[in-house]
Amino acid sequence: MREFAYNEILIKSDLAEKILADQYQIHGKARPLPGESDFNFKINVKGTDSYILKISRPDTVFEELEFQQNLLEHLANNKEIIIVPKVIKDKSGGLISEFKDQFNRKRFIRLLSWIPGRIYSKVNPQLDSLRLSLGKTCGSLSKSLLGFDHPHAHRKFDWDIAQSLWTKQYVHLFGDEKALIVNFFQDLFIGTKAKYDRLRKSVVHNDGNDNNIIVSSNLK
Repeated sequence: MREFAYNEILIKSDLAEKILADQYQIHGKARPLPGESDFNFKINVKGTDSYILKISRPDTVFEELEFQQNLLEHLANNKEIIIVPKVIKDKSGGLISEFKDQFNRKRFIRLLSWIPGRIYSKVNPQLDSLRLSLGKTCGSLSKSLLGFDHPHAHRKFDWDIAQSLWTKQYVHLFGDEKALIVNFFQDLFIGTKAKYDRLRKSVVHNDGNDNNIIVSSNLK
């Protein structure tokens, strides 16, 4: 059985299944999935749709997860046609559940609907029609997020390109030619940042990479 480890704490499939039954009253089989932050499990329930169960690290900030859940609910209620995971509420009607691990540390739990299909990076060939569909979907997603806001959207976030100037202190790690390229674009941004700061802005996805996109089986 595949396991995830974090500070000597093991999150096994049988624990994920117990959490699922306790918090959501759903009984299914859990299969571990890769993830950057959460412990993720695909949940297969015989005769019904599948789910994805997400168990947080002990040091996860609640507001960050609340931000994500509220964003998904906003998209679910939007008129744009976008297929995104749907939030499954726990037995008490909450968007986020919680439990204490064996070291009495709080963990947050979320359950989302599973979207079947293929990861974009695995689709071959990637025809122009697929790229066009991707562009339209990204545009619809950005349009759908207009008007959405959450306090945690306004935070220090290293992946936010608008906050990228922290990278200046690491330019010395690049060779001369690459350092020149990095400095060139950093200087361009510095020169326009005052104008940028005055622009209207909204929450954007900002990470539509090849492994974050699901392609339906009948789309080429």
